[in-house]
Amino acid sequence: MPDDTVDTAPEETIPPAPVTRPPGDVKVAVANGVGEAGLAGARASVLSTTGYVTVAANAAAETAQSQVYYVEGYGEDAEAIAVELGGDAAVLRPAPSDPGALVTDATAVDGFHVFVILGTDRVLG
Repeated sequence: MPDDTVDTAPEETIPPAPVTRPPGDVKVAVANGVGEAGLAGARASVLSTTGYVTVAANAAAETAQSQVYYVEGYGEDAEAIAVELGGDAAVLRPAPSDPGALVTDATAVDGFHVFVILGTDRVLG
């Protein structure tokens, strides 16, 4: 006798892979929140080697906790940047409405997408 049952098991769905832009399309400001000379430049260099457009800056304030802030639509890129610097998604935060306030010279980071703030915890280097 033929089996007339219909397999009703749901098909396994695979979530789409995160979409990131080519590194050259992402502008990253790396800000020193530690006060250690050359730290932001050294970490920005790591990112520029992989193709990101970077600028080293000073954070608006000294900070204990390293963070990676991102403007809307750049969360996946920010996560890739955090990983490149040795961190993970735990350091990600949406950027404030005025991300220039994260650094001492807002004009230097106008139009940037991701803002890495290096803290004394050294999670990102």
